[in-house]
Amino acid sequence: MTIHTYQITLNWQGNLTHSATGYTDYSRNFLVSHLGKENIYGSADRVSMGDPTRWNPEQLLIAAASACHKLWYLHLCAVNHLHVTHYVDDAYAEVQKAEDGKKGQVIKIVLCPQVTFHDDVDITLALQLHQDAYAQSVIANAISTPLVVQPHIQVE
Repeated sequence: MTIHTYQITLNWQGNLTHSATGYTDYSRNFLVSHLGKENIYGSADRVSMGDPTRWNPEQLLIAAASACHKLWYLHLCAVNHLHVTHYVDDAYAEVQKAEDGKKGQVIKIVLCPQVTFHDDVDITLALQLHQDAYAQSVIANAISTPLVVQPHIQVE
């Protein structure tokens, strides 16, 4: 078994006062960086006093799940000689908040990949490869939240 290590640096973007002891005294903004890569500007969700123009952790989780699935799916299509010409995923997650509004949990991530193929394609195989990609996905295997894949296949 091979172990790969991935590293990022998350830098908090500062407090709003000198003490930052109260809930409104600090910024929710952060910067994710790694040498040689584009920065990711993040914050909490707007309902948690975050900056809505920045990526929130929930969106980054959805993006990770969607990207990992896409990478595996395209790999499996290539191995099976299926010519993908377009792939877009309008993915979303559902977050359940406790009555007190403090504790939250991602209860479901739904991937909705819309895949277009260049020529006649075996639809059964194209759908099966989504299941295979799900099984291979590092992110899907790392989270306990249900991850649902609802693909839509079309041919040009």
